[in-house]
Amino acid sequence: MLAAIDLDTGESEAVIKAAACLAQQYQADLRLLHVVENPPAAWDVDYAPYRRALSDAADARMRSLRHETGIAAPYDIAEGRPADEIRRLALEHKADIVVTGRGHAQGGLSRAWSQLYPIIREAPCPVLSV
Repeated sequence: MLAAIDLDTGESEAVIKAAACLAQQYQADLRLLHVVENPPAAWDVDYAPYRRALSDAADARMRSLRHETGIAAPYDIAEGRPADEIRRLALEHKADIVVTGRGHAQGGLSRAWSQLYPIIREAPCPVLSV
């Protein structure tokens, strides 16, 4: 089971807890994932320090969330497009299900900014949104 966590929303803890509960009920292995989206490439700007800072901050936040929830599942911090990285890690770890939140957008026209639809479309297995 792969739990895709968006550390930029307030739903991270709920997603981790829901995924852990499901994993326990079905005696499944749980792995956590957060994807750091890269800024668009530019010839005149070196984003390497910025990307490293984002990855380091995500790693620290993931460790903190694991401590706060008491869930010691292994985790990955990936860089790229969320739907692509979730697909890649789900295939790599042979996940039977992806558990994720609803994303930044929750209603009306704001759904355009949510990553949920591309995640569902690209996932190699069922996706449960909590």
